Amino acid sequence: MRLSVNRDDVGYRPYRMLPRGVLPVVRLNGSVVNQCITADTSMGFVLVEVPGIDGHLVLNTRRDAVVRRRLYGRVDIDLVRH
Repeated sequence: MRLSVNRDDVGYRPYRMLPRGVLPVVRLNGSVVNQCITADTSMGFVLVEVPGIDGHLVLNTRRDAVVRRRLYGRVDIDLVRH
């Protein structure tokens, strides 16, 4: 399963098709992932926005986009009623 909040990603449509009140909880190697943009269980990766030491998101050197990192491992997506 692939879910994404990025409109240009193939996982965006499945994310938008989730029923109202259902939220995905993404886990990488058993730990909950925060700031997740894309999660793919079959390819085993998550794309996350990188937080700084102060908790704010880190910008790239041109300061026009948030730094993102792709992390690999066992990805689980749990759909939880909110």
